[in-house]
Amino acid sequence: MKKIFCILLSLMLIISLAACGGSSSSNTGSSPAPSNSSQSSSSSSAPSNVSTGNSEPTEPAVEENYLKFGEKGVDAGSTAELWHYWEEILDASGSGLTADCFFNAQLGTDTEMMEQILLDEPILLLTDCSLLSAYAPELDVLNGPYCVVDINDYYKIWASDWFKEQVEILRQNNIHLVNCYDPCLFGFRNFIANKPIRSPEDLKGMKIRTMTSQMCMSIVEAMGGVPTPLSFSEVYTALAQNVVDGAENPLTVIYENKHHEKTKFISMTNHQSTVFFIVMSENVWNSLPESQQAALENTGIEAAQKYNNTFIANAQASVEANLEADGCTIIKDVDVPAFKEATKDVYKVMGLQDVYDRVQSEIAAMN
Repeated sequence: MKKIFCILLSLMLIISLAACGGSSSSNTGSSPAPSNSSQSSSSSSAPSNVSTGNSEPTEPAVEENYLKFGEKGVDAGSTAELWHYWEEILDASGSGLTADCFFNAQLGTDTEMMEQILLDEPILLLTDCSLLSAYAPELDVLNGPYCVVDINDYYKIWASDWFKEQVEILRQNNIHLVNCYDPCLFGFRNFIANKPIRSPEDLKGMKIRTMTSQMCMSIVEAMGGVPTPLSFSEVYTALAQNVVDGAENPLTVIYENKHHEKTKFISMTNHQSTVFFIVMSENVWNSLPESQQAALENTGIEAAQKYNNTFIANAQASVEANLEADGCTIIKDVDVPAFKEATKDVYKVMGLQDVYDRVQSEIAAMN
């Protein structure tokens, strides 16, 4: 009997515990979650673009674009300094626009690079009006004999109505002039030859390397020489192997590209001035966001000014002494009036007399 009583007591205890457990479980499941009114309010009022977690707010991604600076010349001297400086300040601009330099015609000759630009390759090319006159013919006047006798007159030309018209014509041909505010001044062209050239008589019959430009060839021909057009990359070999009797270029080009190593007479005719244009595809320019256009234009102005005031200025200050130290004879007693007289009809021959007269008139109006 006692045994039965113990069993019944145990069963009652088990039933009681089970009932208590069930009641507790039911109460937890049915109770609503605690309300946090301040958290709810904060969450609902937070701006949608601000994270309320532990991560930091993110800035919008900067669009990235890439350019190639193409150069036919060597990776040395004032022009190389221009490109490297521009690459450095452009990369540091934070615009997302970056560039690399390609020297020694790695991207091709000037003509080949221009063809790529017209096909919208992201190339910037530093060239002169000989090449650009194929697209804006009146620019060829700047390559004419003694057109610009004061190199600083190019600032006046760049500000002239005539020049603005040429920039627009280039645009219509998918060519964007990046340095439309600051010309890159390169100096005057002079003869380097295997003998002194003091007058047109001295030039008669001499084979002179020229650019592949009708204006340049016409000038040499009017002076009595035999124009021999060759690409820039061929000049050193042509002079060293006597394929030509001479060439013509600014002194810094002659020195930096070692054209004087085998040809030792430099005659200071100053018959042409050289200014550089920096161009790219108009379509590529238009594809850049405004912030990158501004970065490219502003750094381009800074690079052009650095070039004019420092790089080329330093090179020109020492180039004559460097050439003479390398064994060159610099001929300064040149009959410049005779060369001017010999070339006075070149503008008429080239159909540019009216253009020449207008450019001279606009320069004079700014004096």
